[in-house]
Amino acid sequence: MKQGPNFARLFLIQSGIQKSKKFGTDTVSLAGALGLLSPQKDLTKGGVYKPSLFRNLQKGSVNEEYASIKNMPPMNFGILQEKHKNLIASLMADLRNASSHVTHANAAKKNIKTHLRLLTNEDELLALLKSSYADEELSPLLLMQFFLNRHLTDLSKLPFDVANPNLAVFEKNGWTHINFIELRILLLKKYHDLGQPLEIIKILKNSFHSEFFPVIKTQQILPFYERIVWKFYFEYIGLSEETRMIERLNSLRSSFLIWEAVTARSGEILGKIASQHELTRPQLLFLKAVSCPPVQDVIDAELEQGKSALLSGFKKLSWKFKIYKARPVQDVASRAFLLSLIHNLENIIASHFAIQIRIRSSQQC
Repeated sequence: MKQGPNFARLFLIQSGIQKSKKFGTDTVSLAGALGLLSPQKDLTKGGVYKPSLFRNLQKGSVNEEYASIKNMPPMNFGILQEKHKNLIASLMADLRNASSHVTHANAAKKNIKTHLRLLTNEDELLALLKSSYADEELSPLLLMQFFLNRHLTDLSKLPFDVANPNLAVFEKNGWTHINFIELRILLLKKYHDLGQPLEIIKILKNSFHSEFFPVIKTQQILPFYERIVWKFYFEYIGLSEETRMIERLNSLRSSFLIWEAVTARSGEILGKIASQHELTRPQLLFLKAVSCPPVQDVIDAELEQGKSALLSGFKKLSWKFKIYKARPVQDVASRAFLLSLIHNLENIIASHFAIQIRIRSSQQC
């Protein structure tokens, strides 16, 4: 009977000890998780290196000790040494050949173009442009990427005068006479984006007959630039002169580019192209599909509302397939071109008229 309280007291003491041990362990774990414990000494870190006088006297200075490094004996690969040398020589030749195809300059230029398309801050654009200009790396193609970025709006902050650039400076970057003409053509589009029509008219009056028309006639500029010239020339200067210009140039390429650049009088321009030039089968098929009365009625009705989605689809198709270069159907490649063109024409017409039918049926309901 007397051992009962002693047993209970002993049980409580033992339980308290176990709880205190458990609590102590938990406390240490919690403190370690919270970073409250003092940092342990890092055994991997040694003390500050001190040169040994005894080692210096025993083996000499460091320069003397490592003056001659012993080469390891050649490893045995289990094949003849001559064959091993041939394998190594072949491997090195492959590496040199692969490295010769890597153009780091082109890769860097490609990265810059991608970066330019993503930039939306004008200050960053100007800083990059000024850096390229100072480093004599502002090529015509790179400057075009700058100008096509709509976030570049203040041309007065450029490191050069766009109206009268320093020819000597740009020629160091490989600029030619044609490149300076292309720069003025790019300014037409840039001033259009900036809403400055007077600057467009000024450039056209000063440069169309003296610079733009001669290089267009001799096809010295890319279709991209020629299309820009026609767009703004017929909009601001040569109103309703498209057919006369087609007759004057007598160039199938320029005729199609004029049609692609102009919105109004689409059917009239296509008719002039058909009568002015001898067309291949793909070109004739394209013109018949675009100029047929039902299609033209839809285009005219849409243009009365502002713009025509159907006409835009045909123009994009003309850009994509370069209809002005379409060859006669004589071989497998030309037949494949014709079939692909027919397929795309069907898709444009069918999808557009299906939309029109759904709109009309919904209006009737």
